Amino acid sequence: NNPNNFILPNSKIIHKAWQDVMPILKKHYEEKGDFMVADMPFSENCEELEKIIEGISKGSERIKKIVENLREYSRENPGSLKEAVYIDKVMESAFFLMNDLIKKSTTRFIYEKEDVLPCVLGNAQQIEQVVINLITNACQALRKREESITVKALYRIETQKVEINVQDEGEGIPRENLGKIFDPFFTTKRGKGGSGLGLTISHQIVVSHSGEFKINSSPGKGTNVSVLFPVLIPFQDKIGEEILNA
Repeated sequence: NNPNNFILPNSKIIHKAWQDVMPILKKHYEEKGDFMVADMPFSENCEELEKIIEGISKGSERIKKIVENLREYSRENPGSLKEAVYIDKVMESAFFLMNDLIKKSTTRFIYEKEDVLPCVLGNAQQIEQVVINLITNACQALRKREESITVKALYRIETQKVEINVQDEGEGIPRENLGKIFDPFFTTKRGKGGSGLGLTISHQIVVSHSGEFKINSSPGKGTNVSVLFPVLIPFQDKIGEEILNA
């Protein structure tokens, strides 16, 4: 990450400098005619150069994200897993952070949840990261905005677990790839920004919370992912709900 710390801030400075210089270069072009920049005519190269500079910044941001994910994946101490986590609040926070990507990816985003969801024992930030990773994968799997993503938060009273389920109508996962999806750096979406670490980290987080991770997928028909976490205070009626709320 150290060499990237030179690239990322400096590329942003170069981009800003280019934007400041562009009006001067355009005025010179209008008054004096075309001239060469990087062995190409300015008239042909001006827009391309800005894309190149933007590409450096985006590539550096991608390196930064991959390094952060690697640190999270390799961290020996996953942080405190002893807080009461309200799943509905985790979901609301994740949706807020993912709002732009969701709107850009689909016109049919559906969220369904139980009226009452018990707490789970763990780390809210880590569980939120799982939700964000699952929604990101669902968005990247869609082939058109008319395809839907359905997210559900459910209380499985028979097993005393809270389930977060993400279903998409996207391209699905080939059968031969299902056994590799938790492998670090394995991804079929590298062209869409996938690093191959999202499901690896998500699986690690779920297991560290004594949870379950289930995935079913059919090529061309979409993917269904469920993560289940043991509840902190099981309850089956209003009395249990009052205990939880207290």
